[in-house]
Amino acid sequence: MELLRSRTQHAKRSALPDACLQLLANASQTSIAALELLRHGFRLQPGILIRNAVETICVALSLFAEPALMEQYENGKLQSSKVVSRAKEIVPGLGWAYGFFSKEFAHIGKMHQQMHDWGAYEKSDQAATMNLKFIKFSVNLLTISAELIFHDSVSRHRYWKRVSGGNFSFEPSNREREWQRLFLS
Repeated sequence: MELLRSRTQHAKRSALPDACLQLLANASQTSIAALELLRHGFRLQPGILIRNAVETICVALSLFAEPALMEQYENGKLQSSKVVSRAKEIVPGLGWAYGFFSKEFAHIGKMHQQMHDWGAYEKSDQAATMNLKFIKFSVNLLTISAELIFHDSVSRHRYWKRVSGGNFSFEPSNREREWQRLFLS
């Protein structure tokens, strides 16, 4: 019986990278969909999609950090909104971002309290600038998360340093922090 349980646990662990890859790929496609909406002149809806991408990334990070959650995930019983607290312990600023996108976009926020034109943006359109920043944030979060989850497959580490065994430390260089600042601004 012990051998069977050990093989079963190994099978669950080997499913973990596939699940994380699928989640990150879906979050990436959701971010691309937000970009498409932005390109077509939508102002409110890109933020809704970015919130979904952030939640999806949180699930991938939580599965990576707590492989025991795989069974709930595979059985469709993992409450994605409940694992955000685990993910925000991993990536700095993630809790704030999830809260912001939830409050302002997934739930009825300030953006819902006004009519939004649909069409071409003017140069000074703040909604276009804001949504582009949201999409850039999502892309950066995907990069940070994928590097951690697939650390052994990444040739150049920009954000994460292995401390010991399966422990990692978020340590972007000053150069990387400056790149992030410029990219996200």
